Amino acid sequence: GVDLRAFLRNADALARARREIRRKRGSIDFDTPEVHVLLDEAGMPVDIVTRERTAATSLVEEAMLLANECVAEFLADRDLVSAYRVHEDPSPGSLASAAKTLTELGAVEGGLAAGIMLGDPRAINAAVEDAAGTAFAPQVNALLLRAQQRAVYKSHNEGHYALGARAYCHFTSPIRRYPDLLVHRMVRDYGQSKEIAEHFEQVIPEIASQSSSRERRAIEAEREVEAMKKAEYME
Repeated sequence: GVDLRAFLRNADALARARREIRRKRGSIDFDTPEVHVLLDEAGMPVDIVTRERTAATSLVEEAMLLANECVAEFLADRDLVSAYRVHEDPSPGSLASAAKTLTELGAVEGGLAAGIMLGDPRAINAAVEDAAGTAFAPQVNALLLRAQQRAVYKSHNEGHYALGARAYCHFTSPIRRYPDLLVHRMVRDYGQSKEIAEHFEQVIPEIASQSSSRERRAIEAEREVEAMKKAEYME
């Protein structure tokens, strides 16, 4: 049988190596708590917990990120239309505002603030890492995250700023996200026929746009339900 302990040790070492590669190329790892409201059988909230990041969750995250990048690069290198996950550079104004506020709070100093204002992802990541475990952590993460653009689906690759990725897509959850299913179909049907390629080129721009708007609606619904259940819990 498989030595599961050895396999997990190797996977953990790989995840650590991947985190270091991402850090060097300017990937930003925001530390934002993921809150879950636990419900009883009647749907009433009984507890509120935060999901903790561990070596185990990191191992899964890094494997998913790498799979998504590899598939996106396969598609982009062939100049194919698809549902790319695109994250544009943040606007200079939003970065300047965040840097000014964090400087006034004493959370960042001159050199780092200048790097943030220039949109250097390494400076933004350094600010997040420096704040980890301090009282400034919530403000630093919230303000710098708020300064970012919203990630969207686009039919052509334009890279992913926060991940420092040349190309990125969603590939790993085809049973719960339509863009992932679309990407699976693109990979499966690659090179099948000219007609299939032309069909994808016609329909994907609209599908990518609709996927982005549906994602926003889903996030809004999730936040509303979460807020409602938190209020019920506090009551």
